[in-house]
Amino acid sequence: MKLIFLTLCTVLEILNRRHSNNSSKRLLPKGIYKQIRK
Repeated sequence: MKLIFLTLCTVLEILNRRHSNNSSKRLLPKGIYKQIRK
């Protein structure tokens, strides 16, 4: 399960970097990242 969360995090980070210029940088709230890191 941890591998799935890590892959999702990496993909989300890449998407955030690509769309940071167009849309807002905060696509997901910080609460979700805190829950995933736990």
